[in-house]
Amino acid sequence: EDYEYLDHIYTTDLNETIFMIYQFRQVLDEFNANQNDSYSRIMMTEVYSDIDTTMKYYGTVDGSIRGAHFTFNFWTFITYLIKGVDPFELFQSITLWLENIPRLYTSNWVVRNYTH
Repeated sequence: EDYEYLDHIYTTDLNETIFMIYQFRQVLDEFNANQNDSYSRIMMTEVYSDIDTTMKYYGTVDGSIRGAHFTFNFWTFITYLIKGVDPFELFQSITLWLENIPRLYTSNWVVRNYTH
């Protein structure tokens, strides 16, 4: 079956999933702190959701709860370019991303991936 055939309300973007990302980040930060090397280990997430839900994967805006170091930004380009947006809509999408991403993190722009 096609994935889009079903509504994945019991498996997609659950609060429990996002909370688990926060727990993974704590473990990763503790692991990094206990290593005697100069390597930085990071956690990246791949989220196909609305912007509010995507931002939750980063953690809280003030950084008191940390989530993924990096969440691939499929939201701005892939999601909207597939729909055939005009330049103004793309500008609005980029602006919305920049206004929502917590300042602790770096923006990224994915224009294509293995499935699109």
